[in-house]
Amino acid sequence: MSFGKGWVIVEKYFHTGEENLLSILNPRNGSDYVRGYMEQRYVDAFASFNEKISYKKKRSSWPYPVQPVERLYHYVLQCGHEPQYLAAKCHKLVLKGDKLEYYYQYLRGVGADGRAIFVELSGVAKLKGSN
Repeated sequence: MSFGKGWVIVEKYFHTGEENLLSILNPRNGSDYVRGYMEQRYVDAFASFNEKISYKKKRSSWPYPVQPVERLYHYVLQCGHEPQYLAAKCHKLVLKGDKLEYYYQYLRGVGADGRAIFVELSGVAKLKGSN
């Protein structure tokens, strides 16, 4: 079943390859909104009490700020270490059983003519509560 577009936020574990769906946001939200939402979720999930207070007082003190994966393209964002949160502005979301397949474009580079060159990427995230 296809669900159109949206910002997909997943939790990725690089050592195990596990990928869990955290959230799907409206595709009309800008990357700044997604950045703030994603960073706050990461702080809530993994920071100690003292780190949360420090973050509240001075956000720039957080050691794992949300950053674009590619400096020139702000529609694929990452935050954290292990696990890492990844957000992508997806043009296609497909539910297959207990997994969400998501498809997005990633900036590969800029051609000699100055036009952006994109590559199609995809991921599969496990839905919360599924084994």
